[in-house]
Amino acid sequence: MWLLAGLLGGLGGGGLVLLLQLIPYNAEKWGNKEFRRSLTSDEIIQLGNGQVVTKTQTYFQNGKRSKVTGPLRVELVGKDEYRFTPYGHWQQIESEGYISCEWDHTGIANEATTKYFNPNGTLWAFRYVVPVVLNNDSAREHRMIYFKASNPLDTIAVQHQYKKDGKFLKKEFWSFDAPGLRPVPRGWKFRQE
Repeated sequence: MWLLAGLLGGLGGGGLVLLLQLIPYNAEKWGNKEFRRSLTSDEIIQLGNGQVVTKTQTYFQNGKRSKVTGPLRVELVGKDEYRFTPYGHWQQIESEGYISCEWDHTGIANEATTKYFNPNGTLWAFRYVVPVVLNNDSAREHRMIYFKASNPLDTIAVQHQYKKDGKFLKKEFWSFDAPGLRPVPRGWKFRQE
């Protein structure tokens, strides 16, 4: 899974300079703290008895402006050491009451297909991952498709990122199609329409 961090650039000439950056979700570094903090004493006893705990996890982020919720599997893997595995369907609900993001875990590592929504409920972006071969080695291509606010069925552009083991393999690029066969022209700037 990935977390979305909005980075607004300056308004100038062409609109927003930098709209967002995808931040890889790393349960080892970030989620485990949140997940561990939410374990109840009954769940800790169940885990200590060798049982797997499944629960609906809810936590807040962005200064409690966003509520994230979804199913979580917890296993004891060592003394006071837990494995937290998000699975199934998750949602991020903003304090204004709208769903800003929802994702479904694919079952492959921490990957998920993700939909991002405008406050009015229309689709803003869609992210998914496909396997690729780069330099004779397997990798994962993360594709983020952006849609026009005025017409959510019309694509603005697609952002392509290549990763392996959580590291970028080559510079990201933008195109006008999902396979990346129509790269954007030099000097092109992203603009939400």
